[in-house]
Amino acid sequence: MREVFSRWDALSRNTAFVSCAAMVAALVVWGGLLALGAAAPAFAQGGRLTNPLDGKASDIPSFLRLVLSVVIALAFPAIVLFIVYAGFRYLVASAQGQPDKVKEINKTLLWAVVGALLILGSWALVKAIGATVCQVAPRVPGCS
Repeated sequence: MREVFSRWDALSRNTAFVSCAAMVAALVVWGGLLALGAAAPAFAQGGRLTNPLDGKASDIPSFLRLVLSVVIALAFPAIVLFIVYAGFRYLVASAQGQPDKVKEINKTLLWAVVGALLILGSWALVKAIGATVCQVAPRVPGCS
């Protein structure tokens, strides 16, 4: 048991782990509150379930586009914050003459850019697949 606590103590001193754990916890709580807020109108109408998207997503492709737009809207501000944070840390570490910290910060910046490229790539892939499907089968729901 003592070994578990010593590992937790070492992890809790790692600021990257603590900030990542705090972000995950905040996202889980925010997602739960969002789900409760989305379910409330269904219970307010006498137990009848209604479409909470109000016709914005009546088929699978439009639902996936809606989900992807929400993911992009949430991810890009976080990526911008990570890049600004890494830039600030880079300035401080280089001013203090800490080359080992600068290498670590370069990795943080690299992974923030990789995350942005992955999100943009997923958006481009969805657009390309949607355009191809609409060219091949124009009668598919969502192609108009």
